[in-house]
Amino acid sequence: MKPDLKGMTRGELERYMASIGEAPYRGRQIAEWLYRHGAASFDEMTTLSKALRGRLADEAKIGNIVPLSETADPGGGARKYLFRLEDGETIETVFIRLAHSRSVCLSSQVGCPAGCAFCATGAMGFRRNLSAGEIVDQFLKVRASLPGDARPTHAVFMGMGEPLLNIDEVQNAIRILLSPEGPGLGPRRVTVSTCGIIPGIRRLAGAGLRVELAVSLIASDEEVRGSIFPLAREYPLAEVVAAAGEYAASVGRPVTFEYLLLKGLNDSREDAGRLARLLRGVRCKVNLILYNPAGTGGFEPSGEPRAAEFAKWLIPARVAVTVRRSKGARIGAACGQLRAGHDPAGGRVGTCMEGRAGPPGGETDAE
Repeated sequence: MKPDLKGMTRGELERYMASIGEAPYRGRQIAEWLYRHGAASFDEMTTLSKALRGRLADEAKIGNIVPLSETADPGGGARKYLFRLEDGETIETVFIRLAHSRSVCLSSQVGCPAGCAFCATGAMGFRRNLSAGEIVDQFLKVRASLPGDARPTHAVFMGMGEPLLNIDEVQNAIRILLSPEGPGLGPRRVTVSTCGIIPGIRRLAGAGLRVELAVSLIASDEEVRGSIFPLAREYPLAEVVAAAGEYAASVGRPVTFEYLLLKGLNDSREDAGRLARLLRGVRCKVNLILYNPAGTGGFEPSGEPRAAEFAKWLIPARVAVTVRRSKGARIGAACGQLRAGHDPAGGRVGTCMEGRAGPPGGETDAE
């Protein structure tokens, strides 16, 4: 099988070129063509000799995800994309425009093994991990579809899948997104969102990438959390919060805790009190997520008045609290709503984006 150069970091490309007897610096040139210029073929890489381009075409390949559909929100705040992968699987990606940022919400898996009861992607089950190339290509394809003044400024790992259960490929994708040969995003413009995979949080901290971290707590009561989040027993709340606190200390910035408000389930004053006690002393921000019904589990949104009350109840925690309102509801691209049609096997495709497609803890994405 031919090696896929898309998804290799600059260092990996340099080592690959050396391994086939070529000058290592050619790897840097290839990285620039792939990630800065979005080259889809070796013929486009005109700084390489014709002979080298021919050799690479014979011995390697450039992976490619194929756009199947693109749907724009009439309000202009969101755009969702359906992509087909080379094996026929499909994923969705979302572009969110806010007042001061333009974010690409990236998928990291086909389906999701976490199985959260309120999430459309969780209902799919798990198909497979995405490669670093498939992750980065989402960003590149969205970027290419937009005019220069609308190019994305941020990348958020908040689409299909649990990023920290695909940690190796996600970390390589982040390295490419941060690289000067590629999009050149700053670490504070990349956010990884997790439902609380503790080993992954610690590995991300150890990688030294210094990106933003958002952690979905789901509920402040362990019994309630366990009833809608199958991995709750494996990753208890107190340990998740402690690992997130360690991450905050390692990067010198607050982490964001995400809390999806579900009517009558996790939105009481008692729930808020437990959450405030849980977060006390942790360097963090809190995003309260307004749930958009996704057709799974019969959950209902708490509503604006309760969200405002819940925010007030968190005052004892002395943390910044934001109520986030999702864009894209009119095109099924908001808070857990994404269902991208049918894949070749006849299943529904969705995304577990909990309405979080903006940089966490900053501006709201209210329409």
